[in-house]
Amino acid sequence: MNGVATEAVPTYLPIGDGALDLLFRKARTPAAWRSEPVPDALLREIWELARMGPTASNSAPARILFIRSAEAKKRLRPFVNPVKPDILRWRS
Repeated sequence: MNGVATEAVPTYLPIGDGALDLLFRKARTPAAWRSEPVPDALLREIWELARMGPTASNSAPARILFIRSAEAKKRLRPFVNPVKPDILRWRS
């Protein structure tokens, strides 16, 4: 050793119960889309967080579309999982 004191760095940082509730215990998946549009600033904030997330060793990169127009929504419909076609219950 070189005589320099070093502290052990934790391999994880604990998070509080409020964050655990928000992320896991009380989180729910909505059954339908809301009618009001999502503000651009919120979309940017979500994107900034999501782009930093892991993607299985970068072997499964995320592909994200922000779709607003009714025409774009119609063009997306053929690519929705045929087992759950009603998952796109949005309002134009």
